[in-house]
Amino acid sequence: MWNLSSKGRCALFGPQCFMLRCALLRFAELFCIGIAVSSCGFIDLRPIEYSVYPDRPDAVVAEPFGSLSVTFSTEMEREEAERALVVSSVRGAVEGDRIWQGNSLYFIPFAPWQAGVRYDLGLSGTVRSRDGRELKVNLHIPFYGILRGEVPRLLESTPSDGGSVPVLDPSSAAPRGPGISFQFSLPMKRQSLQDTLRIESIADLDWVWSDGDRIVTIYPKSPLSPWTLYRWSVKRDAQSSQGVPLAGDVSGTFVTNLDTEPPRLERTFSLYRSGPVWKETSRSLNELNLGEAIGVRFSEAMNRESLLGSLRFEPSLPGYAQQLDERTVIYVPDRPPEPETCYVLTVSADTKDTSGLSLGKEYREAFTAAIPYLALVSLAADGVPPYTGPFAASGAAPYAVQVLPPEGLLAINIHFSLPFTTSAQCSVLKFIQLSPYFPGTLAPVALRQASWISDRVLRLVWEGLEAGNGGIAHFYRLSLNGGRSGLTTDGEGNLGYWLKESLVLYLEAQP
Repeated sequence: MWNLSSKGRCALFGPQCFMLRCALLRFAELFCIGIAVSSCGFIDLRPIEYSVYPDRPDAVVAEPFGSLSVTFSTEMEREEAERALVVSSVRGAVEGDRIWQGNSLYFIPFAPWQAGVRYDLGLSGTVRSRDGRELKVNLHIPFYGILRGEVPRLLESTPSDGGSVPVLDPSSAAPRGPGISFQFSLPMKRQSLQDTLRIESIADLDWVWSDGDRIVTIYPKSPLSPWTLYRWSVKRDAQSSQGVPLAGDVSGTFVTNLDTEPPRLERTFSLYRSGPVWKETSRSLNELNLGEAIGVRFSEAMNRESLLGSLRFEPSLPGYAQQLDERTVIYVPDRPPEPETCYVLTVSADTKDTSGLSLGKEYREAFTAAIPYLALVSLAADGVPPYTGPFAASGAAPYAVQVLPPEGLLAINIHFSLPFTTSAQCSVLKFIQLSPYFPGTLAPVALRQASWISDRVLRLVWEGLEAGNGGIAHFYRLSLNGGRSGLTTDGEGNLGYWLKESLVLYLEAQP
């Protein structure tokens, strides 16, 4: 307890008293701060710094087991930091050890880094320091293992995937299987490929390298089994000479056969029907006629399914294919090819024989069928010279004909270029019409008689025509319907010749 006597009061203002007062004030200040800290909690706003290795994109980790690292500026909650660190590649997550040294977290892979593979160092999520501060990160740095090399690729396999090979190698004097070749984009590390390339059911192989180790040909030391499907595979662990692995696994198949020679197309020809049977002609496709089929013959027995789907035509020629014998396919058009039209027959390169060997090269042949159009040769009216054309769909000059009174008779012989069958002769009249044209006051005409002088000449007699008089010409219109649905030389099916187009002729009726 302080003595407040006058002597004591005077002592408070001396040098010792001043120092004591300063100490008391400092104690009070610290006491207040302590109360504030204990009641409100201390907040540290300093940011958490960190650095990583590799520290730039596409850097190279040169050692097979080279470590990656993340270094923090303070001590971290280790489990959270370890979970946030993820290393991956196109093949998935990379497994490894996570080791701490001070505030640095190191990642060491269980398996060595693979040359040329692009990896990703990822640090993502929220991690906390031991003193309670938080760090939110989303960092991805790509890097390479060992080196940044080009990734090798399998360019080609022979036979191709799904292809066919003979049981024996025809170029070898010793009985062994055929060569199976693989071509890569880069020189390969021989042992790595031999360790990873497998052919199902074949273990004893000879390896022949060429083209600077870009091509390897494998020869089974014993004959393969015929008519067997073999599967081959190359694992992604196969490496280029620089140690860069394949981008992924590759695989394929091939089949074996007893045949070594691919089929050939021997000839094309036409066929005619004799009852239910198709018989060959010695004529080419350019001599193809009405009702005939198109034949294609190969050098050996062919696969039926492949054979039936092997043909196509340009322009389209609707029809169906059927197998005539083991080497021959025929194509039967639904209707005759169009006259004066060039067609192209194409035989697919994929057409296979019974051994599975394909033609290998597309076959194309252009042809124009020897099918003429039906044509009008002449019109010959009684009493006047015949009219020989030219005949066209329009624009022909009028034909002056003589009309006989009193019935107004007109007789015309129509001469065609091709013979008509008996059935066609009976139905032809519905495709020929004579009608008044000018002037409009002319009365209708009637057909009195129709008869065939020969199988090419039709005689028609009409009545009711009026000859022109008083300087006014009288015209009649003679129509012959053309096209496939018009005049035809055969009234049954599609086996007749037809007019290319309809014809219209104008007749001038004279006395």
